[in-house]
Amino acid sequence: MAAMGDTLDFDSFGQQPPFTLVGVLLPLGLGALLVLLLQRRQKRASSSSSLKLSAGSVGRVVAGNGTCKAKVFGLSPQDCPTSFLRANDEQLEWFCGIAQRSNDMQHGIFIAADAATEEPMPGWTAGDFKSALLKMRNCLPEKTWPHGGQLHEPLDDVAFAARLIASELDVDKAARLIREYATFRQDTANGGGVAPTREWLECGIVFVPCEDFLGRPVVNIRPRYHRPGNPDLFRLGLRSTLDALKAHYMQQRGTAFSESNPLEQYVMVWDFSGASLWSNLDWDAFHVTLHEGAVNYPNMGSQIYVLNVSAPVRWVWTAASKFMHPRVRRKCILVAPADVPSCMRRIVPVDQLPPVWGGTGPAWPGPAEAKTLEDQVGSLVASAYRRAGVVPAGAKPSREDLMPGSIAPPREREKSRGRGKSLGELSCFACFGL
Repeated sequence: MAAMGDTLDFDSFGQQPPFTLVGVLLPLGLGALLVLLLQRRQKRASSSSSLKLSAGSVGRVVAGNGTCKAKVFGLSPQDCPTSFLRANDEQLEWFCGIAQRSNDMQHGIFIAADAATEEPMPGWTAGDFKSALLKMRNCLPEKTWPHGGQLHEPLDDVAFAARLIASELDVDKAARLIREYATFRQDTANGGGVAPTREWLECGIVFVPCEDFLGRPVVNIRPRYHRPGNPDLFRLGLRSTLDALKAHYMQQRGTAFSESNPLEQYVMVWDFSGASLWSNLDWDAFHVTLHEGAVNYPNMGSQIYVLNVSAPVRWVWTAASKFMHPRVRRKCILVAPADVPSCMRRIVPVDQLPPVWGGTGPAWPGPAEAKTLEDQVGSLVASAYRRAGVVPAGAKPSREDLMPGSIAPPREREKSRGRGKSLGELSCFACFGL
């Protein structure tokens, strides 16, 4: 297993500087977006921008705002409530230390040696977090979330930690996020989660096949499949994907905190091969992402690995990083095309990786090649949807529903689609940046 704080001795940034206007402006835009992705300032979007789903029973198809239909589902296992996790006196110091390490971006798998992983991080301490957490426990009883532990996650220390970290330990702001989440769940999905539509499954933008060595779901973002112009569908799909991750966490929970992923976070892997600035950039989706990540799904993302990034982008990132907050540099790791296999083998078990990323597992197909539900969204998310019974009508069949041998591993067509070619454009980094 890769240890926390591991480094790999390759140089992702050792390229000659570019001297073109495009080569400078586009990467600077990337850096600006990465700063925004941290979502350290809470933004409150107007209620008119949210996609509202009519209330309905779990697993029932309900109408949306006139443009979409979706299902809602319980994020907790159907046979029993989700465990309520609260650090006892013996665990409290450990849990507060984990919260500080998470905020300081020192809990994770670090690929390239960087001074940013060693330099002091300005901000709060584990003791500060402990004081804020105790205040949150006192002022917000468990019943603040009426459906907590039944239709969605419980109001416990994991939920408190996410809001406290997102609000920089401002207890009042964190408490507001807690109350807004209860309203969001009730108004949007009758207390449960938002399930996908067939249209979203067929997009192929997000693929979640497995967990990394720390037990964090691997959320593979493929901007080349994103088509701008439908923010309502994107909002529904984003919520549905993150709710599937929550359902996965609830299914995996025992009676104690996870040792390697106690805050129940995911790791994001952006693959920019084959993407284009002009075809994939979507500012509406970017604003949707900011709102959802700041208000409804705070602090779920742990680290961001950005693959197949061109030399000009890496060079300007290196130059600009000298002026960035250390948290930005630690959170986002840019990887050159030649270094993708060695990088990904340090993050994900080799038998779970596709050959194009240096693995021995089957290829991860695009939407045109998908033959099963797992091909469309990845095995981890597909399992969450199937357990909850919210796979939409007309979706691809699951592998488990097919006779053995009826589905062969999809052939790799990515080379003809431009995989492996360096990206010289910013592309759609805005479209899924939690």
